[in-house]
Amino acid sequence: MKKWFVMVAMLTVMTPFAAVAQETAREDLPQPASTERVSEATRQRWKILSWGIWFDVPRSVNRTNVDGVKIGLPISSGRVRVHGLELSLFCSATDRVNGMQFAPVNLCKRMGGFQMAFVNVAGPRSSAFQLGLVNTTGKGAQVGLVNVADGAGFQFGLLNFNAEGFLPFFPIVNF
Repeated sequence: MKKWFVMVAMLTVMTPFAAVAQETAREDLPQPASTERVSEATRQRWKILSWGIWFDVPRSVNRTNVDGVKIGLPISSGRVRVHGLELSLFCSATDRVNGMQFAPVNLCKRMGGFQMAFVNVAGPRSSAFQLGLVNTTGKGAQVGLVNVADGAGFQFGLLNFNAEGFLPFFPIVNF
């Protein structure tokens, strides 16, 4: 019983000293290296203005992200990001766009923003407002003759197909 009492008394007396020693030891240590992951987009180059003349021509269209305007004379493409405006005479086909695409044909794997063309195609993980003759996207609002969407959204056109809509197919208006 005496040993138990002595142990409890020692722990009670020593605990505040242990906490002070631990705080002092923490202050002496250098700051840890950052464990924050750097995204691929942060490591890549960014430009305000970029241009292309054909699919993957020049080669820089696959290495340079755009935070501004990307122009296609006649085609712009690339496996990069555009934050801003992509404008082409024939086809805009950059993989990821946050902003606007204007061309006779717009293709995008992941779109967040506005597309205007005769044909607009955005990937299933996209959320876009599309204005054109034929529109396809994952989610978003569409105005055109033929509209196809995977997720719920507003559609106004002659033929409207929406897997999660009011009805899977409905003319004029579907949501």
